[in-house]
Amino acid sequence: MSSPSVQSHSARAKRWKITPFVAEWLANAVQYCKDDPQGRKAFSNWVLAKYGPNEGRQKLENCKKAPRRKIGTATGNALLWNHAGVELGVCDEAIELYHKYTSEYNLCVPPRTKPAPKRRRAENAIDWLARRHEALLDGCKAPNISWETLRAIAISEADKARDTMEMWRTDPETFMDGLMKRGESTIPSPEILNQGSDYIRFHKIDDAFRSRMHSLHLAHMTWSHAASLFEDLARQGFTTGFSIERAYKKDSKLMWRLVSCISNVNALTMNSSARMLQEMSWSEHFRPYFKRWRTAQGLAIMEEDKAYTRRHGYGSGTNLDQLIVRAVCDWTSVGPAFFDLLSKILIEYPEEANKFSAEAFNEIGDYAIIHEFRAELCDSPFGQQLQKYAATKEATTARDPDFQAEASFVDIAKLPAEERIPHDFSTACVLSRAIVSRWLGIITQQSMWNFMPQIFLFIPNVVDAMWQNTDRNLWAAAKMLDKPGSSGAVAKRFGLINPDDPSRPTFQGFLSNLRNPPRVPLLLKPATTPAPVRTAPPLSVPGERDTSVQSGHAYVAENINTLPKEKIKTKAARVESAVSEEIGEEDDEAPEPEYPDVLPIEFKIGKKVMKIFHRILEDDPKDDSTDSGQKKGQVRWGDFERAMKRVGFEVMHTTGSCVRFDPPAQTARPITFHRPHPDSILTPKLIKWVGARLKRCYGWTTLTFKQSPGE
Repeated sequence: MSSPSVQSHSARAKRWKITPFVAEWLANAVQYCKDDPQGRKAFSNWVLAKYGPNEGRQKLENCKKAPRRKIGTATGNALLWNHAGVELGVCDEAIELYHKYTSEYNLCVPPRTKPAPKRRRAENAIDWLARRHEALLDGCKAPNISWETLRAIAISEADKARDTMEMWRTDPETFMDGLMKRGESTIPSPEILNQGSDYIRFHKIDDAFRSRMHSLHLAHMTWSHAASLFEDLARQGFTTGFSIERAYKKDSKLMWRLVSCISNVNALTMNSSARMLQEMSWSEHFRPYFKRWRTAQGLAIMEEDKAYTRRHGYGSGTNLDQLIVRAVCDWTSVGPAFFDLLSKILIEYPEEANKFSAEAFNEIGDYAIIHEFRAELCDSPFGQQLQKYAATKEATTARDPDFQAEASFVDIAKLPAEERIPHDFSTACVLSRAIVSRWLGIITQQSMWNFMPQIFLFIPNVVDAMWQNTDRNLWAAAKMLDKPGSSGAVAKRFGLINPDDPSRPTFQGFLSNLRNPPRVPLLLKPATTPAPVRTAPPLSVPGERDTSVQSGHAYVAENINTLPKEKIKTKAARVESAVSEEIGEEDDEAPEPEYPDVLPIEFKIGKKVMKIFHRILEDDPKDDSTDSGQKKGQVRWGDFERAMKRVGFEVMHTTGSCVRFDPPAQTARPITFHRPHPDSILTPKLIKWVGARLKRCYGWTTLTFKQSPGE
């Protein structure tokens, strides 16, 4: 088959209502999977592995059907598949499967010839990732890493995981409320379905206890390692893709730390995706679309209830319901295009967010943060070059002491065997999954069953006894997994609490502090991070093999009809020479603002803003500023955001509920919260959580905020 011209791709793009880049990609996919013997064999193996022998063989037979032009109103992307398939000589199902396969493994991608997009100053994650994704669909090169973004995400998420672990031990009401809500969405094991309703309810809560604990430990493992890595890079002045690449090629330990960071994030992605999809499928609005059960082996299954869909369709005309059903039933579709489309729908139709439960919206926010981190690190030219470089060292990992030291913080001899999967670029990826699997085996042995009846009464000593029992078991298990000479390393990475530490967080200690508060407020020293070396944004350098759109592009063609009809408009950019890319020349761009090293000890602000901070940082029973539509003691989330902006913080939103606040000081740590959903109101319980974290992170009290003269 001769290669079509650029003009023919452009003409097809107009007829199919997609970009010329995607039109060429589809044509390449058909040629590879249908006409190339090697590609045809690889595609067949993928279908059989993905769908199983019976369903897979049926799909392969369906792919042989002749194309047929269909008449009538198409839904979803049926029109695209039909028009493209007819022109390229394959049926609708064949071209859809060809694209899913080539997207998942980044095959047949046309050359990227357009300049990479640049992130605007203070541009939030929703807008940036959507604009980045559209640029990639238009054939632009992938932007290189943003060191500042990666550092901010890692630090804020590591702190959030640590603070959540402590809150679970000091605030049993919030802890149990979260467990019961998570228990509702838990798919029960088949062996307990014949038990009474109370037994099933307690069992699901116990499952939720283990599941949430494992997820939080995995988050701490990933983000604390990433935060430590990027803080060390800051100390050494390595804050651009070029400088970090030059450093890791001279330092094997640094290289394996970076590789371990990617492999940990990949493992966290799988865990977070499963939680998000389970919560979305249990949201009251979406629940009727699914059949949910668990196999005898413990595997959770969520599939579409096609009988319900045939009777009721997909609801409103925003395509949200269909998008969620596709995501839940095919987790490989949860990628850049999924978040791009979800964000567009929620921006255009804000009321659609109410279809998600608060728990699902929180999980979407957490996953969106991981997605942004992976886009910046793993899918950037820097990340692709790092993965290729690590692959060249694969033959020597077994005898490389630096690999042994950095790729696993657990004694490798005590890890279970884990199969390598096609996306594993390094043995480090296999080790990360083995660590997750080994720790899950330990977590599943923990239980709060014997303590549960008393816990519902919130008896302080029972709560503390339960946590001390759990912490002691986990501490002993972690010690068993430590490498020789690295005592305490596993416990530290998972963020465990030492059961013998006299200052460990306890519910009784929390109550004691409430009953006997210090007469003089304690002034906490703010938590800090190393001041980075300020540089211009790193150069966007195309890698030889750009996988920045990887498996998420399975949604590209499926939802391409929602993309803007106009191309992204960019200024004409000069072509970077190979020499300038080698030496790390930087594009002209507006300079970053010069921030001081530390935050002010005191802020003088207007009266209204001051009252917001006073209400959050300390209860004020005399405060009568609340309007009639707002309960006393509550704070509107929007008012909190405006107050943080007023003292210089940048507010970064994600798809979902996560919001990160980046401070106006080089050594101050960014902080992340979940925006309340569906009502964006900070209740007294949430105010206590937000205030405690702000005090811990920045040392803030009501004394920090004073009214400016004349206000």
